[in-house]
This record gives sequence, C-alpha cells and structure tokens, in this order.
Amino acid sequence: MLTARVDGEVLEASIVNPTYARPDKLAACLRSLCRLNDEVTFEVVVVDDGSPEPVAPIVKRFKPQLDIRCIRQANAGPARARNLGASEARGLWLAFTDDDRFRSGSHT
Repeated sequence: MLTARVDGEVLEASIVNPTYARPDKLAACLRSLCRLNDEVTFEVVVVDDGSPEPVAPIVKRFKPQLDIRCIRQANAGPARARNLGASEARGLWLAFTDDDRFRSGSHT
C-alpha cells in the first residue's frame, strides 16, 4: 500500500478547491473545513483560477488551522483548476469541493 507522508505523518486525504473571484465564499468554505473532524489528516489545495485579486492572502490566514496551500494559474476554467490541484495533491484519497458549496456557519 502506498503511504503519503508529510513531516512523518500519514496524509490521508487531499481536498482540492478551485476558486475564481469569490474571496468571501472561499473564506466561508475554509472556515467550514477548519471544523472537520480531526480523525482524518488532510491537506487543502486551493487553486486560484486567475482571479483578478489573488486569493493567496485569504489562504495564508488559514495556515495556522489547516495544512493548506494555494496554486495560481491563468484563468482556464474549473476543470483545469481541478486537474492542476489533483496533480499537486499528496494525500492517499482525493476529494473536491467548490467554495460556493458551503454556507457560513454550516457544519460539515
């Protein structure tokens, strides 16, 4: 069995979140991911699909709570953003979410 390790810890899942020009929704989604059960180790890969205002500063705010990173690409659409995120993922399992699928205050 393949084992993905980050800093000696097994990384069970990667959650890929493509985003474009929705900073408030992205922040709400990331707040929801902070509330996930910590029985599963996971990383979050945010792919900024060429937003007019880069989302890296929003992602940086969540680094204390999440194993998170941001990749920026020229605007190419959500499918290419998901593919890029998947290619950069390090977890054993791969999951996708969109920042408009979470509501502020939701429990996921």
